[in-house]
Amino acid sequence: MRAMIFGKVRNATKLLDAAFVLIVVSLAAIYAYIYDLFITTRSGAALLNVLELDELLAVAALFCGAMAIFALRRLGEAKREGERRLAAEREARTLAYQDPLTGLPNRRFFDESLRAAVAAPPNLGSSHALLVMDLNGFKRVNDTHGHPAGDELLVAVGGRIKRALETRDVLARLGGDEFAIIAPGIAHAEAATGLALRIMDSLAAPIPASGFNHAVGLAIGISLFPQDGTSGAELLRKADIALYRAKAEKAAAPSAMRFFEPQMDVHIRERAALEQELRAAIAARAIEAHYQPLIDLDGGRLVGFEALPRWTSPALGPVPPERFLSAAEDAGLI
Repeated sequence: MRAMIFGKVRNATKLLDAAFVLIVVSLAAIYAYIYDLFITTRSGAALLNVLELDELLAVAALFCGAMAIFALRRLGEAKREGERRLAAEREARTLAYQDPLTGLPNRRFFDESLRAAVAAPPNLGSSHALLVMDLNGFKRVNDTHGHPAGDELLVAVGGRIKRALETRDVLARLGGDEFAIIAPGIAHAEAATGLALRIMDSLAAPIPASGFNHAVGLAIGISLFPQDGTSGAELLRKADIALYRAKAEKAAAPSAMRFFEPQMDVHIRERAALEQELRAAIAARAIEAHYQPLIDLDGGRLVGFEALPRWTSPALGPVPPERFLSAAEDAGLI
């Protein structure tokens, strides 16, 4: 769009410049003609026609002057219109790539930056780090103090994280309470660890919002390029897997971080397969209730029955209740 606007402005400027040059040349020619006719030529024929020529040349001069003024005004209008169009284009681009709440880059800018990082491999011995983060405790703030407090908290969190980064790092808000960082050309995995620790430290102190101090933490999942993947989608998927594991450890501390590990991917794939099998089993009513009698040892009387779920998957074989019940609870199938 910018190239098209510049092209239109350049073409209009060229036409107006050409018209202006033509008018100036015409005026110069008229002046030369007048000088030659009335100053250097003294013939009687010229003196007889002086009134008619004066009138003709005066009209031509006025016409050329008017055209010059018109061309200059049109040139000024074209330049101002080009500037307005470019300003509007810059504003539209800013709105397209900026999160309206925090002022940080948005998901679209993040996706383009991640593609650019993958297209520019790091130097030998270094890596690009991708950090995906979720706030711990954000839902509590939203539910207790309302969405305005949650919005204020997100703005403050974005500011604190940004101050912990290097100039070249890209921080974006992906949506909700999820943020992401692209740290290009880090020297080693320990540098990514140091970055994650700085970010967690930045949120160690309570954050004031809507008249209250809120204690929040972060779950951080980290993947490295090219070790963990050679495409942006693969890096993001594996950082999300590491984030899932970090969120599972949040009970031990306000914040936690995990690097992607291959066994995490195996576990996630197994869990996905289990959930898919479980949904099919529920639809087919394949989960059976086995009743176990409850006996009162004092007298040996039957006092009741305990219903126990049992499931044998065609693909996975017998699945212990503690395993598929946990998966059902996580998937909202309980």
